[in-house]
Amino acid sequence: MNNDERRVLLLDLVEKLNRAGSWTGETHIQKAIYFLSILRNLDLGYSFVLYKYGPYSFDLKSELTFLEATGILERKESPPYGSHFSNGKHASSFRSLVSAHAQGYERDIAWTIDTFFRDHDNVSELERYATALYALKNFEGTHVELADRIHQIKPHISKDEALSAINRISKELV
Repeated sequence: MNNDERRVLLLDLVEKLNRAGSWTGETHIQKAIYFLSILRNLDLGYSFVLYKYGPYSFDLKSELTFLEATGILERKESPPYGSHFSNGKHASSFRSLVSAHAQGYERDIAWTIDTFFRDHDNVSELERYATALYALKNFEGTHVELADRIHQIKPHISKDEALSAINRISKELV
């Protein structure tokens, strides 16, 4: 997938998250792209590190900044909740310039939204699920050991919450 196709995928994701009634702040986009990358095995070219609110890609942050600066995405402030994204004034013209849309990924985007964002897109819950997925993919140990490790790294996530998230996410890895 080239850069422009990846950007169209981001536009599609933002549009579909908005249509589903989900918040489309940066954290939600970060988690959705992480879930798409790992659980749907899409090579989107973003590397993730475990950060303040779970897995985070500085590359994706730069991409969102670029898309906002060029008017392809638009950031809207919504006090007291922060900002969220929508397709910007140049989104449709950008799409028309990109010959190969990310249409082959519509099913993956729909699955991700249905699984993690419809009816339960609480940012704390998304952080727990994404962190659980990161732990399952990057650390060794039993589910209980991984829950303990998550709690040590992120004390605001209880061991029970971590274990519940690990058990939930491990079902998606099958």
